[in-house]
Amino acid sequence: MKYVNTGALWKRQKKSDKAPDMGGELLLTQDLIDSLPRDEDGDLRLEVSAWVRQTAKGEFLSLRAAKPYNAEQSKPAKPVKKEIEDDIPDPWA
Repeated sequence: MKYVNTGALWKRQKKSDKAPDMGGELLLTQDLIDSLPRDEDGDLRLEVSAWVRQTAKGEFLSLRAAKPYNAEQSKPAKPVKKEIEDDIPDPWA
């Protein structure tokens, strides 16, 4: 099974102090890439989340990629007040 916009980082055997501690891959869909915002230099911005997981192979980081969170776009719309009109007479009037 192929999980899109996800990946994993596994611990690596370090051969030098400058070698990375972990390595792996991240699979991105073209739809996600096309939807990513660009900064003023045209560079893409990607949000990455990680979870520590454990398997028989050892501990690893499970990754998920997504469009960056934008608080302004995530605000719920303000409710619209709507006056209700009815044809029922007010018995107290």
